[in-house]
Amino acid sequence: MKSFAQVGRWLTLMLLLSPLAHAQESLDRVLVVVDDQIILESEVGQELQRYLMENKIPLESLGEQAEELKFRLVQAMIDAKVLYAAAKADTNVVVSDREVERGVDSRMEQILRQVGSERRLEELSGQTMKSFRKSLVENMRERMTVEEAQRRHLGKVEVTRQEVQDFFTAWQDSLPKVGESVHLSHIFLDWKPSAQSEARARHLADSLYALLVKDPTRFAELAKVYSQDAASAPGGGSIGRTKRGSLVRPYEEAAYRLGEGELAAPVRSDFGWHIIRLDKRQGEVIESSHILLKLEPTAEDRQVVHDRADSLYAALQQGADFATLARRFTDHSTSRENGGDLGWLEMEQLQPIVRSRVRDLQPGQCGRPVRTEVEGREGMQILKLLDSRAERSPSLEADWSQLESMALNMKKQKLLAEWTTRLRERVHIRVVD
Repeated sequence: MKSFAQVGRWLTLMLLLSPLAHAQESLDRVLVVVDDQIILESEVGQELQRYLMENKIPLESLGEQAEELKFRLVQAMIDAKVLYAAAKADTNVVVSDREVERGVDSRMEQILRQVGSERRLEELSGQTMKSFRKSLVENMRERMTVEEAQRRHLGKVEVTRQEVQDFFTAWQDSLPKVGESVHLSHIFLDWKPSAQSEARARHLADSLYALLVKDPTRFAELAKVYSQDAASAPGGGSIGRTKRGSLVRPYEEAAYRLGEGELAAPVRSDFGWHIIRLDKRQGEVIESSHILLKLEPTAEDRQVVHDRADSLYAALQQGADFATLARRFTDHSTSRENGGDLGWLEMEQLQPIVRSRVRDLQPGQCGRPVRTEVEGREGMQILKLLDSRAERSPSLEADWSQLESMALNMKKQKLLAEWTTRLRERVHIRVVD
């Protein structure tokens, strides 16, 4: 058997002689077998294409670096297959169909934003949308399973204060500059549905539940018609296998109290009203289905939030204490106890609309309410600039949390590499000549 270095170099040479544009002509060409998994020539081509697209690098600009890049990509793919083989053998590693679908939906949105349209994606990939999504589902399941295995293996790894200091001493000359930064506080008002909107959704949920109590066989039919969960509705509401702790608490608490085939009365979560059916249970892993009725704020609901934000801004202009109002009114639970304090943030990390507003502020000044998105939720945000810093070199005092995170990641990467090396010795890897 070839050494791992020989494997990578051999594949690299073959790929350099095989143009990326012809990847679809050799979809069935197996390059490497890792246990019961395979790596196809087309998959390596697609991985290269993805890397170049995400990093905005023209293929022709790589020159002699193309060989080294392909070598690293192939090695990474072999490592991923090795970790996937280990993860599949671990019964404690569970990734639900629901989690995979959510990941695929998010990834599809990102890809379509990059390429512009479904037609353009089909042109670039040489696949139909159905075929492209199918391959994405397979890749997403593999990636998420590997990530879950890594989380279980590395989740308790920590770094000491001395390790952070040693990391900084060793790498301080190579660390990137800390960009222009601002210290912000905010009050965030989520666009919530009104009591009337809540009542309408609850009435529909109760009505559907009553229908299902009379005739449970209609669950899939009603889910396809009424459920607002785009991922599960087409499949009759099924969200597949999930483990305890992977679902929102109200849903999970209701589902785990059910017997197989039983229905739960409408349950309220942050997503809306759920009508839940437990399909199957094996220990702490369940299969369930639901009908989701989202709680979407109306235009009138949004206007109420907009007016409340204006009122708070007026109070601040008249001398009200920002931290006091934030603790009382903000819908951002993470910063509530800190009086809305978000800490230091690099300007480039901020949303464009927030960045433009902050640039107009002086330290201690509040901006007018602005429509933004915070952690996936839309609403109105009032920002206060506490302080600002120009671009600078990192320091232990000012950037401890970031340096701690970097040191931890480096330690995890080292442990992961050592773990992968050990796993490679237990897995059968064969190059197909």
